[in-house]
Amino acid sequence: MTPFFESHRFFSLISTHLPDMVWVKDLEGNYIFANQSICDNLLMAENIHEPIGKNDLFFATRERSRCPENLQWHTFGELCFNTDKTTLQAMKPMRFEEYGNIRGELVYFDVHKAPLHDEEGNLIGIIGSARDITEQKRLENELNITKRLIESGPVVVFEWSGEEGWPIRFVSPNIESVLGISYRKLMKKATKFSTFIHPDDIKKVESEVVEFLEMKATKFVQEYRLLRENGTLIWVKDFTVVEYREDGAVSTIKGYVFDNTAERVADDRAQYFNHFDQLTGLPNRQKMLLDMQLNLPKACAIFNIDSFREMNDLFGIAVGDDILVQLAQESVRMGMSPYRIGGDEFAVLFYEEGTSRNALKEQINQILLRLHEMTFTVADEVINIRMNVGV
Repeated sequence: MTPFFESHRFFSLISTHLPDMVWVKDLEGNYIFANQSICDNLLMAENIHEPIGKNDLFFATRERSRCPENLQWHTFGELCFNTDKTTLQAMKPMRFEEYGNIRGELVYFDVHKAPLHDEEGNLIGIIGSARDITEQKRLENELNITKRLIESGPVVVFEWSGEEGWPIRFVSPNIESVLGISYRKLMKKATKFSTFIHPDDIKKVESEVVEFLEMKATKFVQEYRLLRENGTLIWVKDFTVVEYREDGAVSTIKGYVFDNTAERVADDRAQYFNHFDQLTGLPNRQKMLLDMQLNLPKACAIFNIDSFREMNDLFGIAVGDDILVQLAQESVRMGMSPYRIGGDEFAVLFYEEGTSRNALKEQINQILLRLHEMTFTVADEVINIRMNVGV
């Protein structure tokens, strides 16, 4: 081997062309050698000769002075010195993950350091190399966040293969806590997710999926009920993403499913209050108008309590409300299907074909007779009410 290949020049030539940072320091932490990469990416040195005889704190202090108002402008320097000391104390090659701000940007380095000995075995310093792993760390952090969301978040992630029978390729472990379905049981080939769909919903769900796939839809949303393994029922919302092969066949189906029960209960409750009276529980005017449009009744009778306003003034609103509730309950027991359409107004729809006016009049008179026979106890007094009716 010629002297050229043993020289400092050969080492400098190799390290200059490496994308990684390479350096050598003496036992006081001063640079003996620095390649172009560490000069450009950490020290901000003018050339590879400037670092010689200087340490990390020199370059860190100089870089901080360029932007003194920003304390996060350059935070490297001390950390480099500390890991040098740790390596020399251990007297063995070591690996570190070093990070800090360089010109205001957070940077991560994968750093390798080792004690450096001369030909006689005397310790003369430390040799090191570093690689910028900032982008790798960003991707790792994003992957960890995604993993935590998948494992413990409120959304269960599915992946089905486009093969016959739609075998499950993947399901997130949080399926047990979110949907109440055993992870191990579902991952068995003999168990299908459709097993847990409510029997009354399964045909609708399957027909919708077939329709979407025939349309070559890439995204669609479904809502349906699931039966948990403990027997309870929940509503779920299923966001589906479909990937197709070039020949048009399904390659992969991905589902993002979450428990939608609370939202459905709130919607049902809002729908209930839109169509039902809160005091009596009877359907209201809006529901009556909707039923009239759908079912086309032959007649409508509207009942109201005679002198109800005076009754409220005399006994109080709470007593008036109690009378309305009792009247509603009695009407239902009589087999009627009344609506509460106003303060003291109730309506009944009649659908019988061919009913004569006289027959209808007789039927309503029978209703009035029963209502007039009702008694209400108010302040230890028994009172009757009179009803008016218009047809």
